[in-house]
Amino acid sequence: MSNVTRIGDPIGSLVRFQRLQAGMTQNQLAERSGLGLGGLADLEAGRVPATDNDVRAIAAALGIERTTLLNRLPDDLNLTDMSGLLELYKHLKP
Repeated sequence: MSNVTRIGDPIGSLVRFQRLQAGMTQNQLAERSGLGLGGLADLEAGRVPATDNDVRAIAAALGIERTTLLNRLPDDLNLTDMSGLLELYKHLKP
């Protein structure tokens, strides 16, 4: 039995947003966080849930607080266009 907590949910969109805000490529974030490139791509695309260890590693690599990646987004937030990304920015902005 694994001692890793499954977090899941739409955390991938937050990871992608924070990665882009940091000016990083997926490859750079994968290298800095110790995650595989394919695993990071799958996480960002929502194909796999993030584990607690993933969140800790990604947050450290991005230089942000772990809780920044754990904030829930509104369920109806559309991140496939610029208006959705703007709404995400407004949601994350302090």
